[in-house]
Amino acid sequence: CYISTISYANGSVRFHWAERPDPNTYGTGYMLGRVDKRLATIEVKSATAVLRAYKLEHIVSTTSGRSLLSKVTEYGRNAVITDGLVKSGSKLPPYQFTYKHNVFDQKKISFQIQKEELFAALIDDFDGNRVIEQIGWDTIKKKEGRDEYSYTCEPKPIANTPSNEALIKNSCQYYLDKIWTTQRRSDLNKYKKQLFFYDYEVCRENSRGRERCHRYSNTGELFEKTSRIADFDGDGKEDVISDNKQEFTKAIDQTWSNIKGSKIFDVNGDGRADLGELDAKYLYTRISNGTSGFISLPRTRMYSGLIFGDFNGDGLTDLFYSKGEHDRQIYFSSGLKFIAGPVIHSSSLGDILSDSVLVADVNGDGRADYIGNRKRDHTRLFLMRGDTLFHYHTEGHGDLIRDYPTAIMADADGDGFIDFITHGKKITAGFDGRATKLISERPDMLVGVVLPSGGQLSASYTTYGGDPEDERWFPPVLTVLAALTEKPNSSQAFTTRFAYSGGRWDFDNRRFAGFKQIITTLPKLAGETKAPTVETTYRQDVSSVGKIAQRIWKDGNGTILRKQVEEYSTDNSKLPYTSLNT
Repeated sequence: CYISTISYANGSVRFHWAERPDPNTYGTGYMLGRVDKRLATIEVKSATAVLRAYKLEHIVSTTSGRSLLSKVTEYGRNAVITDGLVKSGSKLPPYQFTYKHNVFDQKKISFQIQKEELFAALIDDFDGNRVIEQIGWDTIKKKEGRDEYSYTCEPKPIANTPSNEALIKNSCQYYLDKIWTTQRRSDLNKYKKQLFFYDYEVCRENSRGRERCHRYSNTGELFEKTSRIADFDGDGKEDVISDNKQEFTKAIDQTWSNIKGSKIFDVNGDGRADLGELDAKYLYTRISNGTSGFISLPRTRMYSGLIFGDFNGDGLTDLFYSKGEHDRQIYFSSGLKFIAGPVIHSSSLGDILSDSVLVADVNGDGRADYIGNRKRDHTRLFLMRGDTLFHYHTEGHGDLIRDYPTAIMADADGDGFIDFITHGKKITAGFDGRATKLISERPDMLVGVVLPSGGQLSASYTTYGGDPEDERWFPPVLTVLAALTEKPNSSQAFTTRFAYSGGRWDFDNRRFAGFKQIITTLPKLAGETKAPTVETTYRQDVSSVGKIAQRIWKDGNGTILRKQVEEYSTDNSKLPYTSLNT
């Protein structure tokens, strides 16, 4: 539904729309919305004649494929509009907008896994620096008898190990299915707790020929190998569901356990993990109620090669199936059910097996992309563009990375963008020691404006992922304005710079709670040797997010020139939240 006309007593404003090359869908509960048009012309009329018109022009982003507004031109009373487009008429100089939309910068970077031989290894960001690390069970040699050696498993770096004596006569390889590693975020600090578990039985025959068995386990029946660990209640802390127990940090009822569903994903975009259970024909989805249980949704027909990801960028988890050698089917989440989307056909999908597919947003546009290892030897990339896949490649034979299959998709250097971490050359084991980056920065950021007067504005950006000294977990990496330069003419330029601190994530309401402080460094005026600053402190409580708490103006030497404090009467205890400036 697109707005057509706004009518007044003596005039109207009419909006003319054109087809856009980048249609997109979004979930609305039980239905899908669709955006397939973009604004082309705005027509302002009196009761009898055109007063003025605005022509909007667009470009298409190289990296994301999205429509970007590039020019707005105002036309006068003699504007001629045909089929919704301005064809002629007197006009003013336009507003022009420039974006940095081609940020493809493919390159290799170093990525060293600490020890490739670790058993039951797990790769994740454990210390909160956004760079992934590895944990696992290592092997040591222990002498048995005079000259005989056998392998014994022990976890690194935590020492809650199984009995070495019990494992003497068995190799680590034998115990791979009985030892495992995992992690859990049990508080809102940036660190994840590394967890090492074992559950096995050793039987020996005694001198009387009787077999005696001893079980060695440290799971406590909660951290079993089939346990699901995720934030099911939306408070930022991870919960656990096992066959015999569950531990929800916000649960009212703790007596239930073993809810079905081995697949973990957020179906409805509420920030709470949900569960999916597969059988030969269907996917059964259960969404978390946020306290002590799950609600079943309608089942969805299941095909081979099921993968999960947000393929249209609406914050909901969608499904992607292999329907044939060259065909893929999307099922978009509407929030409360899955709705069949288009079938995508491409001959380039032919040599990608369903068990070698990965999903990640690799170009920073907020949509999951499709990564496959062709013949298990080469990495092939398909970018999600609207309702279809765009085959992006830089190597021969249509590959993104030739001779190196991708092992995992993860942030290898902590810049907030997902990288391709590759196996060794033409093998699907071990690691290459390097990773491949695809983009240099977030695409489609506005970097320049040309005003009708001839003046110019230019912007530069940086990223913010939490204060390094802050132990609190800050999930997103934000792109923020670093500097804004104004050029009123060719001989003058004034730059304002911005510094950010105290960013906070509101886990209860699942949203960014703003920055605690932003320091604005103003341009130096004539006669000033140091630039003045404005230090603005903001509220971060739920009812007052983004409201100014205090402003301090300082000269270049740090002397306070003026201070302004704002006070509020708030109620953060119940809806509707209120915040009144007193």
